[in-house]
Amino acid sequence: MMKDANDEQYDLEYWLSRTVKERAAAITYIVSQSLRKGQRLDKTKLIKIKM
Repeated sequence: MMKDANDEQYDLEYWLSRTVKERAAAITYIVSQSLRKGQRLDKTKLIKIKM
């Protein structure tokens, strides 16, 4: 069963092996799936950090 798989470490290793661009694309896709047609992401809660 998926709830018993305990794949957190494998998931972490997988995502750390992906590029930043791939991770950002995955997050964008997941967020876009939760939005209604025509709805946009509320960016007022985001904080920009200069590196």
